[in-house]
Amino acid sequence: MGKFLKFQPIFLPKIWGGNHISKMKDWNASVPHNCGEVWLVSDVLSQETLIFNTRQTLSELIQSDHQNEYFSTSFRTKYNRFPLLIKIIDAREDLSIQVHPNDEIALKKHGSLGKSESWIILDHEEDASLYLGWKRAMTPEEIQIASQEGWIDDEINHIKVKKNDLFYIPAGLVHSIGKGIVLGEIQQSSDVTYRLFDFNRTDSNGNLRDLHLEDSLEAVSLDKYTSDFSTSSSIVSNYFSYSIHTLEANQSLSISNNQLLWLTEGQDLVLSTQDETMIVQKHEPIWIPNSLEQITLKSNSSVTFLTVQIP
Repeated sequence: MGKFLKFQPIFLPKIWGGNHISKMKDWNASVPHNCGEVWLVSDVLSQETLIFNTRQTLSELIQSDHQNEYFSTSFRTKYNRFPLLIKIIDAREDLSIQVHPNDEIALKKHGSLGKSESWIILDHEEDASLYLGWKRAMTPEEIQIASQEGWIDDEINHIKVKKNDLFYIPAGLVHSIGKGIVLGEIQQSSDVTYRLFDFNRTDSNGNLRDLHLEDSLEAVSLDKYTSDFSTSSSIVSNYFSYSIHTLEANQSLSISNNQLLWLTEGQDLVLSTQDETMIVQKHEPIWIPNSLEQITLKSNSSVTFLTVQIP
């Protein structure tokens, strides 16, 4: 396998999870029933994905990489843990109406990074929609009443999706993934979520799931969401940036090191340097190490992939 880093995924069942993840590829692992998420790359405490090459976690490799073989000096100076979480979500039902804290709130309350995230639509049922941002400016009192009385989703934009749409969800933006959507998520390395409303859903023991109204009201933006929901081929934020690419059969492309490569559609994508060649598997993100140069992609068929950079 050489220097290209591959990761051992973590599968998480959810009460709203479906059965699409198990059918997306041969994972060479047991996929649980109602698998709502597969964490492809994670350095979240207690949920770290192991690196196949080195059998280390990402934080262990970052801290032991004294020759800057895998990560640049500037990266290792800025980060002692990998700052992104990469996952796939399969929503058989609507997820909770929720909001994520920014870095300041998350550090104060949880000793964690905040959670700004981004989505790429991988698959969806006809007319499937996201919930994203308030239709109008809201007050904390209005949000509290809407949550308690169960009509909060009426105050949020419903956005129909199509394959390969990209969406950026900064911390503070109210949102939810609608039923019938399978998406890839690129986010800050955080597992902090505040639920505003959960459609009165019960867990396996018949209990309503906890809501976090006080925390949500502290974290949520009250402003009307003014995005025109236009489709973009790239996302740029303070925490990550990435672009979606299509490579046609027999085309080639040069790419840089110190980034993640994620094949989202197709097969037979070949990643090569002067000394190493590998076949990139669908939904198996690859970290391209600092020490590699003259990196080329080539495919025998049409493929779609993401290149993800960390500032």
